[in-house]
Amino acid sequence: MISKRMPGPGSGRSSAGWRERLLALFARRRNLLARLAIGLITAAALAAFMVDWTPLDGVAGLKVGDISPSDIRAHSTIEVVDAELTEERRLEAVARTASVFDHDVILARHQLDRVDRAFREIRSALGTGRVAGDVPRPSQTTVQQPQNTYDPAFLEQELNRFQQTLAVPLRDTDLATLQTLRFNDTVQRDIKELVRASMRGYVALDRQNLPNRGPIAVIRREGSQEEELRVEDLSQVRVVADARRLIALNAASDFSDRPPHIRETAVYVAQQLCTPNLRFVASETAVRRQKASAGTQPVSRTYQAGQIICREGDALDAWTLLVLEQMGKEARAYKPLKHFAALTALLALFLAMLAFFANRFISKFRRRTTELFSMAVLLILVGSISALLQSVAVGLSTLSTSVPFTAYGYLVPVAVGGIMVRMLMNSETTVVWSVVASFICAIIMDGGLWLGVFYMVSSVTAAGGVGQRSERGGLIRAGVMAALVNAAMVLTISGVEHLGLQGGAWAGAGLGRSLSLHVFFACAGGIAAGILAVGLVPLFESLGFLTESRLLELSNLNHPLLREMIVKAPGSYHHSMVVGSLAEAAADAIHANSLLVRVGACFHDLGKMLKPQYFIENQRGADNPHDKLSPSMSALVIINHVKEGIEVARRHGLPRPVIDMIPQHHGTSRVSFFYNKAVEQLDPSKGDVDENDYRYPGPKPQTREAGLMMLADGVEASTRSLQNITPGAVRAQVAKIVNHCVADGQLDECPLTLKDLHTASETFIQAVLSYHHHRVEYPDPLPSQDGRGRTTPGSITLEIPSSTPNPDLASSATLEFDNERQSTRPQPTDQESSSEPAGSERSQER
Repeated sequence: MISKRMPGPGSGRSSAGWRERLLALFARRRNLLARLAIGLITAAALAAFMVDWTPLDGVAGLKVGDISPSDIRAHSTIEVVDAELTEERRLEAVARTASVFDHDVILARHQLDRVDRAFREIRSALGTGRVAGDVPRPSQTTVQQPQNTYDPAFLEQELNRFQQTLAVPLRDTDLATLQTLRFNDTVQRDIKELVRASMRGYVALDRQNLPNRGPIAVIRREGSQEEELRVEDLSQVRVVADARRLIALNAASDFSDRPPHIRETAVYVAQQLCTPNLRFVASETAVRRQKASAGTQPVSRTYQAGQIICREGDALDAWTLLVLEQMGKEARAYKPLKHFAALTALLALFLAMLAFFANRFISKFRRRTTELFSMAVLLILVGSISALLQSVAVGLSTLSTSVPFTAYGYLVPVAVGGIMVRMLMNSETTVVWSVVASFICAIIMDGGLWLGVFYMVSSVTAAGGVGQRSERGGLIRAGVMAALVNAAMVLTISGVEHLGLQGGAWAGAGLGRSLSLHVFFACAGGIAAGILAVGLVPLFESLGFLTESRLLELSNLNHPLLREMIVKAPGSYHHSMVVGSLAEAAADAIHANSLLVRVGACFHDLGKMLKPQYFIENQRGADNPHDKLSPSMSALVIINHVKEGIEVARRHGLPRPVIDMIPQHHGTSRVSFFYNKAVEQLDPSKGDVDENDYRYPGPKPQTREAGLMMLADGVEASTRSLQNITPGAVRAQVAKIVNHCVADGQLDECPLTLKDLHTASETFIQAVLSYHHHRVEYPDPLPSQDGRGRTTPGSITLEIPSSTPNPDLASSATLEFDNERQSTRPQPTDQESSSEPAGSERSQER
């Protein structure tokens, strides 16, 4: 009975499993601590580049007119506000703020209504009605005393009520005139006409709150409705005094036919009724002026780090002293250590959150400790170069101003990191690294948004130009490509800033000689990135990273391990070469790393060198040592070649990706031959055969290349055992191998798709058929005649016996001398040609 049983809790395998899980837990914790340490150290190093550790030059005690003792420059970006000019701008803004006035549109109507009501009431009280009295002719110059037939108290009461209703205190002469006229509607109409004309438009109390020049803000109120108007022409506004003078002028011209005393009374009453309809609103005006004052932007000048404030020997003016005073205040308030600690914490949090996101949501992001360490090294490298160039720029700016300070920012070779990360890892990881590096370097260089965008584009462009190639020419070409894109980016950024779409510290770099220098520095930065990448490749190869140049070195058949293998295990060597060819062809077909899979195939069976006689391809007809071993022991020997191969590869310093292929090319597959043999020899009284004892320890293939090598290894071994090589037989055998690997779950952990498997299978079939091609049988040479007509043999055959003492290995060779062609070629002996039939196993191996 055959079963797949899991080991019991008391078995040795179970305890070993617990130990393995415990060790794996400790390993994960160590990795976590290592990654945290890498992140913290990286954050601290980058923060150190950002902090200004240089103390400011001593400028205390200087005053206006003193001579600067040395060149004084800004050690960091500083913004100095010009308080005097700012105050001038604020006052100008306040002066431009329009004064607010209330315009009571219906006030004139109210005054006219009051006149009508007053006259109507008194006429009704005195019984005069609306009958018009006699108006004296202009020739009459005396005021006629009215015939008073009313009770004096009653008359006084009504006259007082008239004045109250009219809201105008009248003189005795005016009251007498109105009584004489019996308060008729003629004088009433005269008064109303004079009031209406005088209060038409805007009437202010005085000119105290009116500006000399417009505009003013007029809030037009009509009942509950409001409308704000802007009055530019102040000639439309009259003061009360002017309006009252206008009343007198209008009366003299319009009512010239009235007696003087009547016209004077009408003028007096109308002037008293003429009141301002435009009222200054002080509270609203103050609010608006306060907003205008608060909204005035401070007038300031920004000095970039390293910019000269004053040179040695220059006389100090008030503005320079203001700048120096501001620098001194900031210097006294600046605490480098606190700034460093805060920046370290901020950068550590930034890196941690970015790594968490990339690890969680970017499937191809590289997260191994070695890879994170390499990315950290590259970050620190470009950060240190940025800090160095910043210091150089500060120093050179004191000597010469011919090179703009901002041009040095374009010289930072951030693209070298993009090149290295793309070459050593993948494009997804490159984008993440480029974002971080661009952000950091732009801050170090005080460059702002556009410089960060420049770094990002430069890094991604260089990464796209190099791919995974590491030859010097490819790296230099990537740098040149980055230089060209850098130049285009500088022109674009300068155009954007020059057009005013984005201001900032980098504005003003878009004209003439300055632009040429920026373009030159940008091109130099791109080319420097390519050159620097050439020098960094060996360093990262020493850390275990696999580059194309390293793979080409390992693919050299003169490699010491391969030379040793061909001597100790020639069959395994030949098998490895064929597997490499199969896997390489399949990798090319599905666009995988064909060079990596070929190198991995060359070294995947290194462990067989230690016990070559236990593997059939190396036995060469000798006794099979497995005949004397139990199936379990034979399986242990076979399986152990993986472990031994890993040890050999590590001793010889093979890269990690190549070493990983040694256990992955078998995965957790079963040694079927010895498993089946164990089942056949099973003693029912001893229990079942544990299938786990006959499986490789794994892991299963983790990459497309490892999966292809597993399939190629199985295809090569199985098709070699075919007796009749036909397209149908090869196709069936390849399909059997591929389907078995899929059904056994060996390809569950590698990203090979069904389309990849189909393409690889077709490639395997074509490659196997091409290896087992047929040749035309050589005919025996025919006799020929010489020039004298004699028949001569076609060749003379000499037999050279072998001096090998081993009879199994003894052989002989023949040399055929062609009389006509004078050439030699080896020929099989009769013994060889007759001892092995065509198609035999040994014949196929040879």
